[in-house]
Amino acid sequence: MAGVQAFYQDEITGDIPDKIESLSAWGKNLLLGCADGTFLILEPSEGEAIDGPWRVTNQKKLGRRPINQIDVCESLPAALTLSDEGVALHGLPEVNPLCQVPSTRYASLMSWNASKDVLAVAAKRKLVFYKLQGMDFVELSSMGLPDIALAAAWCGDSVCLGFKKDYQLANPDSNDLKEVSSVGRDRRPVVTSLPGKEILIARENVVLFIGANGKPLRRPAVSWTEAPYAVVVSGPYIVALTSSLVEVRNYSSTARQDVVQMLHVDDLKLAAVTTNANGDVFFAPKLKKQICRLVPVPLAEQVDALAEMDEFQDALELSTLLPEEDRIKVEDVLRVRYGIHLFSQGSYDIGLSQFAMRSQRSPLLPLKMFPSITPQSMLRNFQLPVPEEFFDNYAEPEGDEYREAINSLLPVLLSHRSRLATREFEDAEFDKEQAKLPQISEEAELEEEDNPGVRPGLSEMALSSTKVISRAHRSRLAVLVDTAILKATLATRDTGQLLEFVQKPNSVDLVEGESALANAGRYAELAALYQSHGCHDKGMEILRKVSQDPESLEVPPSGAAREMKGMTGVWSAVRYLSKLSSHDTAVIQNHAGWVLRIDPEAALEVFIGADKRLSPSLVLPILDEHAPQYSVVYLEAMLENGDAKPEEFHGTLVDIYLREALANETKLGPLHKLPGVKELGGMRTPERVKSMRQISAKRLGRSGSGIVPEREDSSSEEGERHVVNSAFDSPKPMESYERLRELVIESDHINPASVLALIPQGKLLELQALLMERSGKVEQALEVYLLELDSLPLVEQLCDRVYEGRRRKNKQSLSELFATDQDCLEAGDIYIMMLKIYLRPQDSQSDIRKLSNEQWRKLAELLSRKRFRINVEQVFKLLPDDVELGVILPFVEGGIRTLSEQQRNLAIVKNLHTCENFEMKEQLISCRQRMINVTTDRACWLCHKRIGHSVVVAYPTELLAHYACYLREEQSQN
Repeated sequence: MAGVQAFYQDEITGDIPDKIESLSAWGKNLLLGCADGTFLILEPSEGEAIDGPWRVTNQKKLGRRPINQIDVCESLPAALTLSDEGVALHGLPEVNPLCQVPSTRYASLMSWNASKDVLAVAAKRKLVFYKLQGMDFVELSSMGLPDIALAAAWCGDSVCLGFKKDYQLANPDSNDLKEVSSVGRDRRPVVTSLPGKEILIARENVVLFIGANGKPLRRPAVSWTEAPYAVVVSGPYIVALTSSLVEVRNYSSTARQDVVQMLHVDDLKLAAVTTNANGDVFFAPKLKKQICRLVPVPLAEQVDALAEMDEFQDALELSTLLPEEDRIKVEDVLRVRYGIHLFSQGSYDIGLSQFAMRSQRSPLLPLKMFPSITPQSMLRNFQLPVPEEFFDNYAEPEGDEYREAINSLLPVLLSHRSRLATREFEDAEFDKEQAKLPQISEEAELEEEDNPGVRPGLSEMALSSTKVISRAHRSRLAVLVDTAILKATLATRDTGQLLEFVQKPNSVDLVEGESALANAGRYAELAALYQSHGCHDKGMEILRKVSQDPESLEVPPSGAAREMKGMTGVWSAVRYLSKLSSHDTAVIQNHAGWVLRIDPEAALEVFIGADKRLSPSLVLPILDEHAPQYSVVYLEAMLENGDAKPEEFHGTLVDIYLREALANETKLGPLHKLPGVKELGGMRTPERVKSMRQISAKRLGRSGSGIVPEREDSSSEEGERHVVNSAFDSPKPMESYERLRELVIESDHINPASVLALIPQGKLLELQALLMERSGKVEQALEVYLLELDSLPLVEQLCDRVYEGRRRKNKQSLSELFATDQDCLEAGDIYIMMLKIYLRPQDSQSDIRKLSNEQWRKLAELLSRKRFRINVEQVFKLLPDDVELGVILPFVEGGIRTLSEQQRNLAIVKNLHTCENFEMKEQLISCRQRMINVTTDRACWLCHKRIGHSVVVAYPTELLAHYACYLREEQSQN
């Protein structure tokens, strides 16, 4: 800070009668005490030059003795004068005597505490404290001193006294003396008060800062060329008077301790301990009738001078003393210039921190320092907060220094990005709240646009970073920042951070980002950028080139793209496709084909295992075109996951299975020997679908959320490939037919008549029977089973299903409590129908069908098993007379046993009903024989009045009521 002019020097001339013994500042005026006892008030002449004469506004002779010391009591206002005659108080500006402080004759020193209205007076080896009360001084306390005090100044609640050998603190409350420090060999004590509860004391050529507790403060001491005679504080500076110099230093704890300014003077021995309202410092020689004045240079000029010398720290420290409206503007400019200077010196972190400490933080300044990553066409859309001339001599770093600077820049840009995102979120929340409010008038909207204000609910971060700038401006700023982040990250070592950045929502300019990434060969990041911006057709095309045709790329792949050749790139495309939605149908149709051709299993896993699965109505046409063999597996998986509605796609699935069954009917074998429908246990998911879905979910989950999948263990990958291949193998004909039977029986979403019409005559007879059963043509289905297939097991299953269905309907119409054996017999008519059809003659020459003994035996066993469900007597009537008893013996025995059991059961039921009847009669007789004791204390439980001799009604709970009350209660309830 050396060489900066902090003060101008001039001399004050005026009509001064004698040499000056003391002086003190009061407002803009100067109070003088002369050797002949004259008291003068000098005032600067208005409109005169700096070194012009001062005008004496009042001159009064206070006595014949010299006025050794003057202090000002601002609250009255009044002047305290010290001479050999004592301490006196004179009003200002008339200089009229107000009072004389008692017992102060021949006092050598005084010190006034304006905050407490306490005066300390040192007379020889005694110190007396006085309290100003009204216009009189009242003695508070006194204490003895070890020596004659030569200097004094208040430090908090105590006064610091300077003796020849040391400094001591004197407390008026406790009358204690506390040693502070030694004076040194010079034996010339100097004490000066600082703003706050601090003082300065001189020890030889060093000035120490002392706190209210008498201990040195941590700030460094100030050294002078020689021991000072006096020290004065003016603004941020300490001015010391030595034998031949006036030295000026900045006493701030953060400022450097270099000499700010040196002024050569002659024989100055006296100084005013205070400054006037302008901060002027006054000195006077003892033998001349003149005054030397130091006038502070305006702080703004000092700040500019320091900035021109590249002393930005001192300039910033000094700018804090400027008025608030000027300080912010000056400090902002200084921090920009300081940041540019630090960048030129290679201190990039500190330089960026200076930009961040401006009152309005903006990413424009950091971006201006890096033209290589900032699109100039975009930067020209913004107005910089400082002139362009500030950057004329700046050159962007290169080489290793450039990478170091970029590493320092990235956290700053990310911080600005977070603030912009916070403001965008707050805008969205504000819009939601505004949408709930009544619509304001058009005039109010225009008034708000003309007078924009700070909206309620904005965070302090948002307010400090932007001063209610428009949303369009913030949107453009977000594009600039994100584009710069992309280019800056591209210049650093590849750690995957850039890929992670572009995969998330961002505002990168697509043209700039596309150019930068393509020129660097970072195609994985380019595909992710296309994905985040919705350019899915370009993203899939770049993945196709990287994985299948890398030679067609102008720049060889680098970074993550180097690992995407071949199947890894296909899996990247698969991962990309898995994130698309129904709005991107055209993209899926254009690019799913090459993925299906290269790795159909991988593509199918996307459609099945993705988090957001596409509608089967979109995927099925693609599969039918490029991989029709996988349509069944895909549709089954979608139905199992719940992503396909059964009512929409069960019919499609049945059509596919039906085509396979008709094509492979010769490979199915005897259909009537298949497991029964009851044994299948309802709708099942094929095992290959389960295996494939598990592997798909595992692979897609392991791939993370990015474009590039993670590396896989080779052994695990081989095992999964085997499982996936087996899962995607074409299903065997029998498996397809079993699944078709399940759908026909269990699904409520197919049209049996329509499906039946698709089956040619004589084909898939068992399936036709099942469809007839679903259509309600049970008799026709029985004819197919009995006459065409001759399969009693299938007939039995059909009859059981019909029987159970009828039983459920009966239970829905009647409660299970009232279900009877007759209901069971009615439901069992299906077995009678089966018997009639089975015995129906095949030609008109006979009345009944001729059955072999084996057929009669199987039929008898079936009827015996169902004997509890059928009318046995009716069955006996249907049997032909010539049938051998031994053949149908199982049914005859079972039927007779069933009839006996039914008769016995009916007898038991009759006896139970008889017992219940007797029990009810007994309870009725017991109720009729009940005794009721009616006394005069019994009351009606309805009206709570005494029963008396009225007719009463007795309730089963022993309560009594008047008969009239009982009737009223019954009527009200009815």
